Amino acid sequence: MFRYLMLWALAALWAQADLQGRPPVRSLEGVVADSAGSGPLVGASVLLMTPGDTLLRITDSRGAFRFESVRDSSVRLRIGYLGYRGTTRNVSTTAGTNRIDTVFLGEIPISLGEIVVQGRRPLMSERGDTIVYHAENVHVLPGDEALQIVRGLPGMELKEGEVRFMGKTIERTYVDGRPLFGENARSALDFLAANDVVDIQVYDELPEEERLKGNKNGKKRTVMNLVTRSKPEKSVNVEALAGYGADIDRGPDGHRKGRYGAGASYNYFSERRIYSVEANSNNNNQSSNRIRDRFASYAGGGDGDRRSTTLGASLTHRYGKHLTLSGNYRFANERSETQRITQQIYFPSEAYLSRSYTDTTRASRLGRQHSANLDLRYNPKNDYLVFATSVQYSDDLSHSYRGARNELDGETTNRVGATERNREKSRNLSGRLIWAHSFKNNPKRMIHINAQGSTSRDDASGWRIDSLSTDNDRTFLETSAGGWSRSLGGNFSYTEPLGEKSSVTAGYGISVDNSHSKRMAVDRFTGLIDTTSTYDYTRNYTTQTAELGFNRYSQTCYLFVRMGYQSARQNRDEAFPETHDDRRTFRSLQPSLSFHYSIRQTRNLYFNYSGSARQPSVEQLRAELDTRNRLSLTGGTPGLRQSYTHSVSLGYYHTDTKSSRSVGFNLSADLTVHDIATRQRFFAEDTPLEQYGGYVAPKGSTLTTPVNVNGSGSVQANGNFSTPLKPLKSVLNCTAGIGYSRRPSYIGEELDYTNSLSPRIGVHLTGNQSTVCQFSLSANLSYNHSSNSLRDDNSTITQQTGAQVRVNFLKHAYFETNYAYYLYNSFSYA
Repeated sequence: MFRYLMLWALAALWAQADLQGRPPVRSLEGVVADSAGSGPLVGASVLLMTPGDTLLRITDSRGAFRFESVRDSSVRLRIGYLGYRGTTRNVSTTAGTNRIDTVFLGEIPISLGEIVVQGRRPLMSERGDTIVYHAENVHVLPGDEALQIVRGLPGMELKEGEVRFMGKTIERTYVDGRPLFGENARSALDFLAANDVVDIQVYDELPEEERLKGNKNGKKRTVMNLVTRSKPEKSVNVEALAGYGADIDRGPDGHRKGRYGAGASYNYFSERRIYSVEANSNNNNQSSNRIRDRFASYAGGGDGDRRSTTLGASLTHRYGKHLTLSGNYRFANERSETQRITQQIYFPSEAYLSRSYTDTTRASRLGRQHSANLDLRYNPKNDYLVFATSVQYSDDLSHSYRGARNELDGETTNRVGATERNREKSRNLSGRLIWAHSFKNNPKRMIHINAQGSTSRDDASGWRIDSLSTDNDRTFLETSAGGWSRSLGGNFSYTEPLGEKSSVTAGYGISVDNSHSKRMAVDRFTGLIDTTSTYDYTRNYTTQTAELGFNRYSQTCYLFVRMGYQSARQNRDEAFPETHDDRRTFRSLQPSLSFHYSIRQTRNLYFNYSGSARQPSVEQLRAELDTRNRLSLTGGTPGLRQSYTHSVSLGYYHTDTKSSRSVGFNLSADLTVHDIATRQRFFAEDTPLEQYGGYVAPKGSTLTTPVNVNGSGSVQANGNFSTPLKPLKSVLNCTAGIGYSRRPSYIGEELDYTNSLSPRIGVHLTGNQSTVCQFSLSANLSYNHSSNSLRDDNSTITQQTGAQVRVNFLKHAYFETNYAYYLYNSFSYA
C-alpha cells in the first residue's frame, strides 16, 4: 500500500511542476474578406507557422478562423484563396484572446492574351499538417459525385461503407470549411457534384469534447474538407428510379420470376437545415433509390421471394450556435416467402455405415414496422449535452413448416414435422442522456455522465401442429405468449489533467436488465398443457464495470492505457414448468492499450491490445433440455465457464505526396481461452438421459450441448500498395494477405483441431484520365487449406474477376456495363 501512495505522490509532484512551468494560454482569431466589398471569403486557407509546428484552419461561413492554445508569442500567418492574391503576416500574441484586423484579399486580374501552359499541379501536396489532393488530376464523367474522385486517390479506401485515409476513418466531411451536409461523413461525397471540387484536404481536428476542454493535445479525429468552385450555400438533390426485369432461371412453376424496383428521394442540405424524404418499393432485395448503387450490385432473389416497401423522412435544424434538433420517421412493410432444403451426410462409424439428416423449411412472413427518433444537442461554452429518444412498433405475421428425416443405412428411422402460425406485436421505448462539463478554472478537468434506459413489451398468439412417424402421433398446440423487458444503466467518469499533455481518467458504470417471459401451450385434442413448450420465467442481468486510464497526447503521439474490471451477475427465476432459481456471477479484468504515432501526416504507426470476456447465457448453463425438435435436442452445461479473448493489432501506413504512391501493412492476432464450442452426440437406440431427468432420446436423434475448449486463435497479415501508371493513365492497386487459424470442435465425443492457412492476392486497375471513357479491371484469387486431426483435409480455391466500362456518348447520358466472373472449387483428400 505504501508503494502505491508513493507512486501517486510522485505523479502529483510531477503534475504540479508541469503546471507551474506551463506557458500562458493564447488564442488567435480573425476574418478573411474580399477587398472589393463582396463580403467574407468562405473556405479560405489560413496557415499558422511557428519554428516547431504548422497548423491549418479553413474559414467558416462568416469568413472567420480561430487557433486555440497558441504557444509562441510570435507567429506567421499565410492566407490564401483560389483566384485571389495570398498574403503573409507576422503576428505577436499575448496571453488570452488575440484578434487581428480583417484580412482583405484581392482577386488576381486575368488578361486573355497569350496563354502558355507551363505545367500541371501534382495529384498530392502537403500544407503543414494537411494532405491536399488536387481534384483536376482525376477526370470524372458528367453527373458523377465527389465519391468517384475519392475512389481513385492513393491512401484512400472505401471499406464497410466508410471512407478511410491511411487506415483512419474519416469522421466528418466539410464543404469549404462548413458542415454543409451535416455530420454524416458520406453525405457530401454522395451528393456533391464531382466537377465542382477543386481540392480535397485531409487533416486532424479536435472533436467537441476535446474543444470543450481547451486541450490542444487531445485525441483528434480525421476529417475531410472539399474546396469547391461554386461555394454553395445549399444543395438540393432529387432522384427517381424505376425498372423491371426477370430472373434468367425458371422457377418451380416453369416461369421466370419478374423483378421490379421503383423509388424516389428528395434531399436538401444547408448549414442550418437538412431534411430528406424517400420512398422505395421492390422485390429484388434493394434498399437504395440511387442509380449508382443499383449498378454496383444486384442482390437477387436469394432463396425465395422478398418484397418490401419503405417510406422515410428526416429533419435536422440548428438554432443559433449551440442548439441542434433532429428527428426522423421510417415505415417498412416487408413480405417474404422462402424455401430451403439442407442435408447433412455423416462419415461412417461403428454404429452405422451410412447416415444422413434432411431438413426442409418453408416460411412466409408479413411484417410492418414504425420507428421514430428525436435527438437534441446543446453545446454551450463549458458543457456538452445530448438527449435522444426513440419509439418502435412492429407487427409480424408468420407461417412456417419444418420437416426433418433421419436415414440410417438406407432406411428411414424416424421423421418429424411441424406447421406453425404466429402473430407477434412489440413496442419499444428508449432514451439516452449524455452530459459533459469542464471546469472554468481548468477546462481540462472534466466530468462525464451517460445514462440510458429502455422498456419494451411483446404479445404473441398462434398455433402449432407437430407430427412424428405417423398421423396418430400428431399434436395440435394453441399458444399465447407475452412479456416485457426493462433496462437501466449509466456510467460516470472523471478526468484530471497531469500537465499539458497527460491526464488520468477514473470511471464506474452499471447496467441492470430485467425481463419477464410467459408462454402457454395447450393441446386442443386433450386440453393438457404441453410442458415442453410452456414457460414462465424472469431474467435479471446486472453488469458493473470500473476502470482507471492514463492518456497522453501530443501533436504526433497518442497513448492510452486502461485497466477495467467487470462483474456480471445472471439470474433466472423460473415459475413453470418447474420452480427453481439459477444464479451465476462472472468476474474478469479487461485491460487495453492503444498507441498511435504520426510522422507528419503522411506516415502513421499504430498498436492496439485488448482483453475481453464473453459470458455464456443462462440457457447454456441450465441442466435443462429443449425437446421442441425431437430429432435435434439441445441441452445446457451447468459447469460452463466464460471465455476470454486476447486481441492485438499492429499497422503502418505511408503515402508519398511526390510520387502519389501509398503503402500499408497491418497484422492482427487473437487467442481465446475457454472458448465455447458445441458437442454433438448421436443415439443409435432409444437412450435415457440421466442428467436431464431421465428423458428418453429417441433413436436417430442428436443431442447438442455447449462445452469449453482451449487452443482457439488466429493470425492475419495484410498489405496494400497503390501507384499511378502514367503510360496507361490509370491507377494500380494491389493487395495481398495471409491468414492462419486454429479452431477446436467436437466430432461426436472426440475433439478435432482444424488448422487453416489462407493466402490471397488482388489487383485492381482503374482508368480515370478521360472525361469520355472510364474503365476498371479487377482480379482476386484466394486459397484455403484446412487440415484436421480427425477428418479428411480439404482445400478451396476462389477466383473473382470483374470489368466495368463507362462511356459518356451524349451530353446528359452515358452507357455503363459490368462483367463479373466467379469460380469456386473445393476438393478434399485423406
